[in-house]
Amino acid sequence: MSTPSRSRLQRFRELLLPGRAPVTTLMMLFCLGWWMLLALQTGDIGRFGVSSLLRAGANYTPFSLHGEPWRLLAYAWLHGGILHLAMNLYALHVVGGMVEGRFGSARYAVLYIVAALGAGLASALGTPLAPSVGASGAILGVVGAGAVAGHLMGNRIGEHIRNQLLVWFLIIMGIGIVGDSAGLRFDNWAHAGGFVTGALLGGLFHLVERRWRHASLAEGVLAVVIVGSGLVSAITPWVLYRDLPVVSDQDGVRAAAAQARAWNACSEALRQHDLDAALTPCRNYRLVDFGRYRGYVVMALLQDALERPLASRHAHGALRTVHATGAGLEPSPPEEARRMLLELLER
Repeated sequence: MSTPSRSRLQRFRELLLPGRAPVTTLMMLFCLGWWMLLALQTGDIGRFGVSSLLRAGANYTPFSLHGEPWRLLAYAWLHGGILHLAMNLYALHVVGGMVEGRFGSARYAVLYIVAALGAGLASALGTPLAPSVGASGAILGVVGAGAVAGHLMGNRIGEHIRNQLLVWFLIIMGIGIVGDSAGLRFDNWAHAGGFVTGALLGGLFHLVERRWRHASLAEGVLAVVIVGSGLVSAITPWVLYRDLPVVSDQDGVRAAAAQARAWNACSEALRQHDLDAALTPCRNYRLVDFGRYRGYVVMALLQDALERPLASRHAHGALRTVHATGAGLEPSPPEEARRMLLELLER
């Protein structure tokens, strides 16, 4: 047997990971690592359940905009299953290395994380009742930045880069629009939000490059801080919810036991503590029992009793999407909501 030459090993590595693009490589490896961690914990490969993804940091407006803003970044490292992961890794491999080489690793790192944040915020505002995961919003940000920068270069090379990236934009958005019309779940709000955020940053970077061709020390420090914030956001749910099981089968024995434990913790908190203190354990119950009617009712009544109109509206809206009878539970005054909560606990 002969040892493969260095050039063969290098070609094999670059087939899987982009060459000379350390930040793109890091993002790809981190997405892959988070998928492997969820796969090991749930035993699933093809598709993860909603409860598992929420437990790991999925972007969901009733949580993201009401106490857990780190979800606006954490979602970008998660994927719904192996096909979702493979599609995003391929797209990031192709466009990420190209754009990172254009801007440099420091500016590209800022671009990727800020685009993921812009996509997450657009998703939370545009589809407030649907959980969202995936790197595609950040990838569309990379595409938008590269396309704008290529256009502003004003030469044939720039035009070629712009046209290549716009083709990617049309392909990804086209898949999302066709998929939505076919009843599949694509987050086109995140795609559009990421693209717009990236396009704005691409124009800004082009202006900066006219004065400073290479990234300064301050830009390097900023990149480290922003990437660090992104990684902290991704780790946060695993710390906060470390005592909650990752449930792969919402109807299995293990899932039923987890739901029972979580409901007991929520109900005890409602009986023994003030409602502010009960919000966290009841939210935990929602995480492990996402598809059940009772958890939605409890959260809607809690937000009513705490006099949080925006959170209450999101909770009631989510309730109506899950159970038809939820339409009969209208937002209640605080005292009425407290009374209804106590009645629910006695059933």
